[in-house]
Amino acid sequence: LDDAGVSDFGYALVIARDTRELVPVTQSPGSTAHWRISETFAPDADGKHMRLDVVTEASGAAAEDVRGRFASSTREKIQKDYSDYYSRRIAGLASVEPLRMEDDAPANKVTMHEAYVFNGALEADSNLLTLDTFAEGVGAYLQMPKTMSRHAPLTLAYPVDVEERIAFKLPPKWEWRGEPMVKTVEAPGIVYSLKASQQGNDVVFLHRYHSTAAVVDVPQMAEHLAARRAIDDLVNRRFLLASPGNLAAQQRDERGMQKIGIAYFDGVAQPAIAVDREPRPPLHAEVAPARQLQRGFGIVRQALEETREQVVVVLEVGGELPEHG
Repeated sequence: LDDAGVSDFGYALVIARDTRELVPVTQSPGSTAHWRISETFAPDADGKHMRLDVVTEASGAAAEDVRGRFASSTREKIQKDYSDYYSRRIAGLASVEPLRMEDDAPANKVTMHEAYVFNGALEADSNLLTLDTFAEGVGAYLQMPKTMSRHAPLTLAYPVDVEERIAFKLPPKWEWRGEPMVKTVEAPGIVYSLKASQQGNDVVFLHRYHSTAAVVDVPQMAEHLAARRAIDDLVNRRFLLASPGNLAAQQRDERGMQKIGIAYFDGVAQPAIAVDREPRPPLHAEVAPARQLQRGFGIVRQALEETREQVVVVLEVGGELPEHG
């Protein structure tokens, strides 16, 4: 039962040859939806072409969700949905490698591999190149609810654990124009952290999220929603990059400014970590159905294709019915 998704039933009758009475049944480790997502952007030396490799590892309850998606759709349709998602986020999709899915049933783990090639995906911003990113694996669980004035508890997808690593591989002589940072947001029901750093030639935004409760009560709502707003700003990150050509142009600008007596301050217009808040991609303009938010990263990409709502109800003696959105 540890690998299977078993809820906290209290007492139940386990169907087994030696069972004679009700036994305690608590939530098993397998009931947690674990997501490990890696997005790696690797441009060529001049930045005109870029490869994106995505590896999504789903275990526990998340593995069952991925299997369900593959059982109810074709691999070709799933791949088209995923490539459409990335082509909306990043301009210049040129080619796609076949989607691969590996299912380790004994470990209850499913791994998906995606690969894309883009032309001209980097945007020019003054003397820098930029690439906007969105931590969908986290953002899928933390979109703001439709109803902001709450009079009943809010249900959360629980238990959920997400780690999303978004990396940019610096070609030779490229520079990251950001600074390392660590940020943590903790509130009733949720814990989130972001770490921005350079690890060798990799610039990495590491997002982590896990839910700590199934329901947020009304007295805790203001604190919880304030944390969601803060996280919404953090899951949208921008890489600011300088290629050799950009560096040469910047140096010429600096020399020109110095000649006419204008001080040059590198990155003054940028926040301390040299990343900007960007609007959420069009695919996420609407709130996904509740069952998709509970299921996670691999499922939420089809959110706009389905509009049915499903509300999870938790009953407590003397309490109110919780709301999901």
